Amino acid sequence: MLDTSNDHLTHFLAPARIAGYRGFLNLKTSAQVYRAYAWNYALSAMVFPILGCVEMLLRDAIHHVMSRRYAPTGTKHHGYPWYDDRQAQHYPFSKQAKMAIDGILLDKKTLARKRPTPTTDDVIASLTFGFWTNFFRTLSPVDAPEVVPKIFPFHPIQNPKKWGSPVNRHELGSHLQMANMFRNRVAHHEPLFKFSYQGAYPKKLSDGLSNLRNCMDYCLSISDWINERAGLALRESNWFKHFEVLSRLDCFDQWIRSGQPPAYRYFV
Repeated sequence: MLDTSNDHLTHFLAPARIAGYRGFLNLKTSAQVYRAYAWNYALSAMVFPILGCVEMLLRDAIHHVMSRRYAPTGTKHHGYPWYDDRQAQHYPFSKQAKMAIDGILLDKKTLARKRPTPTTDDVIASLTFGFWTNFFRTLSPVDAPEVVPKIFPFHPIQNPKKWGSPVNRHELGSHLQMANMFRNRVAHHEPLFKFSYQGAYPKKLSDGLSNLRNCMDYCLSISDWINERAGLALRESNWFKHFEVLSRLDCFDQWIRSGQPPAYRYFV
């Protein structure tokens, strides 16, 4: 059970962060702020592994499709470094993206190639979620119809030719960027109940929780587009079930009053 009698944690939090909790949630005491902070932290703990799975699904899907596309005929495509401009056949990344890749392949002091060369799996795993979400913004009108449908075989846009449209590519990029921004918010322990979502900034907690649940569904749709079974598995996971409990208004109210959520047995 949470020790809600001890609210000393609030003394170590930035005043601006405390004010954000106290003001928006209309909290009266430091003990309530502590409990609200613990509640938000519990929410983040359930959201983060779900978004981590979405990130892994996305990068693995991109790697699978791009390595198959660029690997020379007759070679094993899985380990092919399609991102490496020293290869005869490689994807022409932008200068900024190439810097991120070189940061993994090159020694920081000498700028020489690391020895041994990082494996393809190591490089793919080391690149950030932001790198992978920005990848789609770099696709040309020629490449996109060939690549996007293979990465997202279950996307609502089923006609490959439509990915030649800059409007559709921009919409996809914006969707993925939103997921990346949300992941960063979670990683930095920002309040998950007060952020602007699709142009709507919440004025009360119920609106903020509605934004949060909609944003989670928005992020999970990425996994649905890649692999419908994977998307379903994430929605049936204990992480998501706990998230559904924690993101209810009655859960917040009870946590603020007693320091623990309803059905606390699910979390022990």
